[in-house]
Amino acid sequence: MLPKLLIKNKHFMIASECNPLSLTTFCWRRCLFNTRISTLPKPSWQSPTGVQKRSPNEAKSAESAQLAEYARLHWDDRVTCNDPLVVRLRDGILSGSRSALAAGITLVESTHPTKRAQGSYLLAAVLEAQKKRFEEKGPASLIFRIGVSGSPGVGKSSFIEALGTQLTQNQNKKIAVLTVDPSSATTGGKCASE
Repeated sequence: MLPKLLIKNKHFMIASECNPLSLTTFCWRRCLFNTRISTLPKPSWQSPTGVQKRSPNEAKSAESAQLAEYARLHWDDRVTCNDPLVVRLRDGILSGSRSALAAGITLVESTHPTKRAQGSYLLAAVLEAQKKRFEEKGPASLIFRIGVSGSPGVGKSSFIEALGTQLTQNQNKKIAVLTVDPSSATTGGKCASE
């Protein structure tokens, strides 16, 4: 069972079960459809109304060319699932290393083509390990997640601190806090972890 990924857009939200590689493919296709048509090669024929149209074969080859160009700029094909960094971080995350988790979050957020590929393979490896863990141990192996949102100044941070203290000191639990500021003008919604 894969986790549900939430894809947000200005006008809609989609919650779907998918792996990071199919999400990457979705993002590639999404980028293709957001590209201006004027950047595509012009067809050599016109319709009876004088408007230039593209034959289905030309449109398909243009889309393939754009996908290949996007992949070349945003994905490194030399990275594999056996990449040393991916293996080291996967093993560290699965053994509970906080530094490996922090490095993994940084890797997944990166926009560098090589790091983006490594991050996708890391996500896929960790999700696969979690799936196997769930099959072996059942629902007891699941991680409990809480989402907190609200207006500025209502006490979200105070609540998180009090809940975290209660869980770590009184119940000997491990917690992680991941914050997102979607209104940030500089990052547009970067994550920060504690």
